[in-house]
Amino acid sequence: ADGQPETDPRRDRLGMAAPDLGATGQAQLLHMTAARYTAEAALFVIPLLLTWLYSRQGSAWPLIPWAVGMAVLGVVMLLARRRLHQDALGMSDAALLARWIPRSQKVALVYGASWVVPVVLTWGDAQFEFALGQYLVLAGITAAATNYLATIFGLFVRCFLGLWVVAMPAICWVFPQHWYFMLPLALLYAIVSFRHALDTHRFLVRQIQLEERSAYLAEKYKAAQLQAEQ
Repeated sequence: ADGQPETDPRRDRLGMAAPDLGATGQAQLLHMTAARYTAEAALFVIPLLLTWLYSRQGSAWPLIPWAVGMAVLGVVMLLARRRLHQDALGMSDAALLARWIPRSQKVALVYGASWVVPVVLTWGDAQFEFALGQYLVLAGITAAATNYLATIFGLFVRCFLGLWVVAMPAICWVFPQHWYFMLPLALLYAIVSFRHALDTHRFLVRQIQLEERSAYLAEKYKAAQLQAEQ
């Protein structure tokens, strides 16, 4: 409609959760997400710390393949970011979104689910201190995701579900003597984190909407000024 920036009709299929943004605004959200390397840093460092912590109670062998796999995932994500930046130089915004949003959705789900693997691998063998450390890591990953993945809310949702669909009910078995208060606390934390991510996303979308609106009005004013001078 007149007075509004052009929107991308594929926005809902792409899962951007930003129906009032055009392709340029959606691509801006994608670039904001790709500009941060928090996820890769966590993949390289935290698994090593968890493996070392688990080795203090016995053999660390169950977590060593997982730590290696996390490092490989970190390398893959770094290469993917590099390719995304290269594609951005020679592709339209709509084409960039069509290629990279589905890929990013898959990576976000794998990334979230990968952090729950130690809970499964150490099921029944982990001491309380290590189990608590695992869930503190999950909480930290969730908190970080509310910042760097909230730009594209669909990516945050996939990461969030990958993290907590298994980890949340597992609390009852991982902490058999403490689940009655840890489970409500974890649920409350998850709800607050989800809400915070949604609010952050809405704020960013609104900012881009204002930028697009300002640019549109500036173009209209310039066109009207040129027409008046003719």
